[in-house]
Amino acid sequence: MESEAFYRALLDRLLSVDRLLLSTHRNPDPDGIGAEIGLAYLLRQKGKDCLVLNHDPLSAKLRFLDPEGTILSFPERPPEPQLRDRTIVLLDNSDIGRSGEIEQWIAEDRSNLIVIDHHDGIVSDMKTYFLRPDIGSTSEIIQELIEFDGLPLTAAVARALYAGLVTDTGHFRYRKTRPESHRLAARLLELGVDPPAVAQRLASGFPVGRLLARRTVYDTLQVNADETMAWIVIQRKDLQEYNVTFEDLDGLVNELLEPDQIQIAMVFVVREAGKTKVSLRSKGDVNLLPAVHAYGGGGHKNACGATIPLELHNALREFLPVVERCLP
Repeated sequence: MESEAFYRALLDRLLSVDRLLLSTHRNPDPDGIGAEIGLAYLLRQKGKDCLVLNHDPLSAKLRFLDPEGTILSFPERPPEPQLRDRTIVLLDNSDIGRSGEIEQWIAEDRSNLIVIDHHDGIVSDMKTYFLRPDIGSTSEIIQELIEFDGLPLTAAVARALYAGLVTDTGHFRYRKTRPESHRLAARLLELGVDPPAVAQRLASGFPVGRLLARRTVYDTLQVNADETMAWIVIQRKDLQEYNVTFEDLDGLVNELLEPDQIQIAMVFVVREAGKTKVSLRSKGDVNLLPAVHAYGGGGHKNACGATIPLELHNALREFLPVVERCLP
């Protein structure tokens, strides 16, 4: 479908209802946050009753993206009557299960659901699912929607959208980066976005314990026999000593891809007994989606994840051969 028809259909669907609740996946990242702030701005300018509510609060390092406190988390949710009878809009998240407590307000037949996302593997029906897997970030989709509508952006909204755009395009390094990605970013800069300042805030704000925990985590590093796959393990007990969270170690998976010969990188995360979460990255044409789809996971061809319903040892033994089959 052509972009104009896509955005016309999406805007019409959003404006067909009056009470909306916007959300994203658990542990919100800059793309989900930017998309939420941008869409909330658009809908409120249109006179809609719009709440933004996530399962988890924003991490301390990302709160600068929401200086007006637009985004609420589940513990600080409004009274129940304010949450009922709303259309739920999931942004940057096609997997209802990843919405946490927000799922309780989604109708079983999904009649009150709108999904806006850029991940691979989901087909748009232009009623519930509005997907653009050719685009590098959900923030770009929302910026293009706002520009399609003709609404001028504010500096604060521009900054949030820019953070989402640069994060999910890997600062313009990932394969979904389009010429239009750069043009969209340029228009945000013209509104006053300061790229060095945003980059510094996104890259900083971590506790010193992150450095110490990384030392422990890298002791778990392993590679396969032909050095095409590398993986590490993060367990809760490894972080408690340094008073850091799993989110403080975000980004380690990308470091494992730095050697030329490594084609697949994985981080196995143990948050609770009997379950092992895995985040994966790959290079070039190595498509990881078949490996995670077997476990109900999803994402992009080169960046995806899943939760394996096994304790760590069995998860490694079962999953590593599965993902190795993704290599050419």
